[in-house]
Amino acid sequence: MSLSSTYGHLLLQGFYFGPLFLVPVEVLGNRVAGTTIGFSNLFANIGGFTCVYALGVVRDRSGSFAWGFQGIVALCLVGVVLAILLARMRTRALGVAAGGLSSVEPRQEQLRHSG
Repeated sequence: MSLSSTYGHLLLQGFYFGPLFLVPVEVLGNRVAGTTIGFSNLFANIGGFTCVYALGVVRDRSGSFAWGFQGIVALCLVGVVLAILLARMRTRALGVAAGGLSSVEPRQEQLRHSG
């Protein structure tokens, strides 16, 4: 494995693990951080297992990996669309809750009042 390939894998893992652990904590709070990260990791691993199994079933039935990979591409595109929609909903919700402040300022205000 080349050095550039290693850095590429690390970069892609950052895109995966960052949201996997950050989003549940950001949405549900620090109090339940361990539980939310645990459930996120559990379902990510279940998804990893079922995806590989389903890809094998599709390959056995069709004789090719093409249909399986096309299905994965479709699911990834759905995920991208959902991520964009959720980001817009989050931005609107934080803007409304804070009276139009930026998304960073409401969290800082919340931290000041909780301490």
